[in-house]
Amino acid sequence: MSNNKVVNVADPIEARDVATKRYTDLQIQNLHNLTPITDEAEYVRYINLRKTTLHSLAGVVNITTDFNFTSRHPKKTGIPHTWIESPTCLMNAMLEANQDLATKSITIEFKYLINISLCSLNMIIDPYQNWEIEYNWQVSHHGVNWDDWTPKEKIKTGKKDWNGNNAKLSLRNNQYGRFQFWKVLIHTGKTETLPIYINYLKLKVTV
Repeated sequence: MSNNKVVNVADPIEARDVATKRYTDLQIQNLHNLTPITDEAEYVRYINLRKTTLHSLAGVVNITTDFNFTSRHPKKTGIPHTWIESPTCLMNAMLEANQDLATKSITIEFKYLINISLCSLNMIIDPYQNWEIEYNWQVSHHGVNWDDWTPKEKIKTGKKDWNGNNAKLSLRNNQYGRFQFWKVLIHTGKTETLPIYINYLKLKVTV
């Protein structure tokens, strides 16, 4: 071609058509514009992929709580932010001892209206202690007025229970509803002097 250019080429249509620089740059730009919160479908796909690809959900979902915590890592910050990091990095959040948990809650806020089909906040009850709390899940569109979504249920562990994460604040959803805010509310229960940890969050969601 003796350093000459091929110019005024139309955008490609067929598989073997030549592609211009403008067309190629545009495809790359569109590829990089896709983010976990591009739309509802991508948002749900990203959250659900976490089970196999260990994506962090930081910045994708937001968790708040009025539980009181202590820590074996004095410089560690971000509780409960660490619950939504990769579960391969077990940055355990230890609950403060002798704490009344009644009326306290953990709230999960999404970017879109989401249906949770499965959720569990995985806990470690250590070591071999009898422990019991009662809780239920609530939902809200704006995080102000809340409606009960599940009946009350109990976590009950015994001295023979020990297999790592041996307790879960679980939601196995048998009904469909799209909400931006989902909350687990504690009705009865308290922490003892022995350690109790909330370890990490597992989610399966739909639009």
